[in-house]
Amino acid sequence: MMAGTSKADDGGDFTKSLDSSAKNDMTGINAKVEDIGGDDIVHKALNDGIQDRSNKGDGSNTQQNDKKIGETKKEELEKRKEREAALTEEELNKLREKSKALKTQGNDYFGQGFWYEAAHFYTKSLDTCPLIYTSDRATYLSNRAAAHMKLRDWEKAIEDCSEALEIGAPNDKPLERRAHCYAQLEEKYEQAVEDFESLLKMYPERRKDYAKRIADLKQAIDERNERMKKEMISKLKDFGNMCLKPFGLSTDNFEMVQQPGGGYSINMKK
Repeated sequence: MMAGTSKADDGGDFTKSLDSSAKNDMTGINAKVEDIGGDDIVHKALNDGIQDRSNKGDGSNTQQNDKKIGETKKEELEKRKEREAALTEEELNKLREKSKALKTQGNDYFGQGFWYEAAHFYTKSLDTCPLIYTSDRATYLSNRAAAHMKLRDWEKAIEDCSEALEIGAPNDKPLERRAHCYAQLEEKYEQAVEDFESLLKMYPERRKDYAKRIADLKQAIDERNERMKKEMISKLKDFGNMCLKPFGLSTDNFEMVQQPGGGYSINMKK
């Protein structure tokens, strides 16, 4: 683990510099872990560290697993609501204080650069904090998203940021963090543009910064789409050659001519 350059204060709010491996990808991000807002119910993947998302298997299995996980989370959420509804105010407050202590431990680990451990304690604080304290839970979720970002686990950071926004985070931190996470994933560039455009409307004084990010992303989208188009044409050409081979022909015997409307026509070469 690399050593951190940040120091937590008594409130658990601290500023950190990004590690060199992620800094270039995340230029402009305000990587401040603070008490801002979010919600997570049964996210328990961090008992001993972040699980690798590459072990999901094929698409059909992934969809089935995601559905089961969603159903399980919903059931556990309802059970948790029932349990907490039976608690006294004093009992709820004790759980709240315990969750704050766990969050502070997470902040300490974060300040030292121990991202896995920080994420783990933020998860424990979420598991402990009663659901009625949405502002506190928002804090833990936002902080955990920052830990995921340091681990370059963009998908999990996006999940945490999105949940924070869903319950009404009191500031723009989750939105800005989510925008930066989307920008790291080629298939999510469009979502990054949407988030940065929202930020631009909220903070016109930062137009120069956000406008540049939007322009860069739109250029990256065009380049990605052009590459994908070439790959698709190449695959179609291979398929065409396979079909034409029995007739002694190949796609080299044909040419594609772009039409005014943007489509293509295929003509045999003379």
